[in-house]
Amino acid sequence: MDDHSGQFCESLAAVLNVVLEGKVPADIRPAFFGGKLLASRKKDGGLRPIAFGMTLRRVIAKIVCSKVAERAVAVLSPGQVGFNVRGGAEAIVHGTRQFINENPEITKAIVKVDFRNAFNTVSREVVLDAVKSHFPEYFAFFQSAYGHHSSLFIGEHVMSSESGLQQGDPLGPLLFCLALQAVILTLNTELNAWYLDDGTLGGLPESVQENFARVIEGARRIGLEINVTKWERYVSGGSETAQQKAVDDFLAQHPGVRVMSSSSLTLLGAPILDAAIAPLFAEKAQSLATVCERMQLLPRHHALFFLRHCLGAPKIVYMLRCSNAWKYSEQLYKIDEVLRSCFQQLCNVRTNHDDYPSWRQASLPVSRGGISLRRSEELALPAFLASIHSVADLVSLLLPNRPAVDVSTALKIWKAERCTTDDRLLGYAAAGQTGIYGKRLETLAPLSERIA
Repeated sequence: MDDHSGQFCESLAAVLNVVLEGKVPADIRPAFFGGKLLASRKKDGGLRPIAFGMTLRRVIAKIVCSKVAERAVAVLSPGQVGFNVRGGAEAIVHGTRQFINENPEITKAIVKVDFRNAFNTVSREVVLDAVKSHFPEYFAFFQSAYGHHSSLFIGEHVMSSESGLQQGDPLGPLLFCLALQAVILTLNTELNAWYLDDGTLGGLPESVQENFARVIEGARRIGLEINVTKWERYVSGGSETAQQKAVDDFLAQHPGVRVMSSSSLTLLGAPILDAAIAPLFAEKAQSLATVCERMQLLPRHHALFFLRHCLGAPKIVYMLRCSNAWKYSEQLYKIDEVLRSCFQQLCNVRTNHDDYPSWRQASLPVSRGGISLRRSEELALPAFLASIHSVADLVSLLLPNRPAVDVSTALKIWKAERCTTDDRLLGYAAAGQTGIYGKRLETLAPLSERIA
């Protein structure tokens, strides 16, 4: 490092320390902790204000996040998995499915919680009190960022940011979780899992209804407004009479809550029960078909880049990991067929879905002679098993004293499919084909031997 670089680093560190100590001059504080505002449209037609703060402020925020990450997880665990928890959303989905499927003779209720404009309405006083309690060494920095008004710029207009947290601030998720934790700790349902402001409560109908009231009251204390029209309830287990009574009792108290069926129940963007898989993947296939049709208007190179990196497997891998989609090969086939057709039109080549060597080669990495168009049919089962394994410990924290999810059937099918794939590839190798992996395929022979 030369002298000029060393001087720059020292000067930058000095500025960062000034900001961390809460000594940003009052004259520039509104602009320093403000940002450019972008109105992003939600799926329901509403607007989500995203604030893009200045680079220096974001760098400092990320440094603070890294410093407090482990301690924050300890404070928020186990109910809140929305900050610095790998696989948190997947754990909630798997845990909810396990909770619904266990003890089918008992009537149970699930409620999905939703707040209206949560990040922008949460009380700053509550947030700062939580920071002072858990991370007092950084209180001065947080106080200077959210203890005063800041300026948000949208076009030629300037708005004053006076409440809530800025969506786009790297510290926003942490601060919101700290504020909401006071509400989460008052709940005692069997299932009490949160991903930021998305909560899932599960238990006996009476317990869920009681805790529902606690959420409403606790949310008001921290400045949040309940959006009952977006809350969803699902009842399972027991007799139909018991289920209907649980629904009627709940709707009598909260008439705006939607009652979900097995085929419409989703959580954090993933289907919970098998009945919801086919409709959701059919919707995804239709959405992909629409995007692929529009991509024909783009330059071919750009369109192929988007096809490889943004559509197909990257678009649905989360749902593959979170659901039993591997059971629904017909739906996965339709998605793969949409991608194959789009690839065929963009590259002006002919591929046949049933022609194993050519379509298999297209699904391989570039280093292996393919173009990385991963097939969802091949990814679904290993993706699901990988997800179950990676979040097993986290699910056990959300649902303690319960056996692990039984995936023995999925494991047997996966092993059988891998062995069948080996045999098929070895058949091509015996015929002297070398193009699929760029080398003779007999090198794959030990693959089935490595499967336990």
